[in-house]
Formats: sequence, C-alpha cells, structure tokens
Amino acid sequence: MRKLAFVLLAGVSFGAVGVANAADLPRHMPRKAPPARVYAPVPFTWSGFYVGANAGWGWTSGDGTVTAAGATGPISGSGNGFLGGVQAGYNWQMGALVVGLETDFQGSAIRNDVNFSTAGVTGTGTEKNPWFGTIRGRLGYAQDRWLFYVTGGGVYGKNTLDGTLSTT
Repeated sequence: MRKLAFVLLAGVSFGAVGVANAADLPRHMPRKAPPARVYAPVPFTWSGFYVGANAGWGWTSGDGTVTAAGATGPISGSGNGFLGGVQAGYNWQMGALVVGLETDFQGSAIRNDVNFSTAGVTGTGTEKNPWFGTIRGRLGYAQDRWLFYVTGGGVYGKNTLDGTLSTT
C-alpha cells in the first residue's frame, strides 16, 4: 500500500511539472545565426570644404641700402609680435589629382623699428602691418592621406611706416 501511494504521489508530482521558459529568450532557438553584415570602408578623399584658425609669433630682421637725394646709405630694421587669423577653402579630388581654392585673413601686432642714414639724411620710424590676407589656388597629387601640392595666388593688406627724417 505504501508503494502504491508513493507511485501515485510521484506520478501526480511529475505530471504537474511543465517546461520553464525565460521571458527574454525565444521559445524555439534558431538553428543558425543570421550572417553578419559586411560594411565596405569609406574611401578617403581630399574633396570638401574646410575652415580653420591659426595663431603664432612672427619676427623680422633686415638690412639693405637706401638712396635719398642722390646719395646711398645703410638701412636696417627688426621687430616681432603676435599674429593670427582664419582660413577657409574647398578641394576637388578627381582620381589622384586635387584642385583647390583657399583664402585667409590675418591680424598682426608685429611692429618693426627702422633706421637709416645717408649723406646728411637720417631717418627713424616704425613699420606696422595690422592686417593682411591671401587668395590662392592649389594643384596637387594625392597618395591616400598624403597630399603633395603647389599653391600660388595674391596677397592684400595694410602696411604703414611712420617716422621722422632729419637733415644736417
């Protein structure tokens, strides 16, 4: 009798047990994972618009000759100061050939002291170049992330020389 009760109790217990499912897993697992997507790398190009800023320190030093009233004498000058500005441009890449256009505008605090003397005329002064800019074209050859180029164009700006002349 005990054996019969044990068998009945075990049968009822095992019959009441079902399969447990996790809430975040699918009921039936797929046999194979879907293939991974393959993305081709985007090729590097020099084409496009760019903009930037720059800052630095400049210095000058020079000497030469000056002619005044038919006489020639030495002239010299030197100076330094802060300069900085912005630049922008656009490049077009066609195969390995790169063609571009760039412009920049710079502000300058460089100040040069100038001195000269010739045949009875002496001069001292201060030369300043408060702003300048360039417009340039570019022609280049691209090798992946390297660009070999030549550039040329024009410059514009303001340059002043204030000083005194004295004669003997």
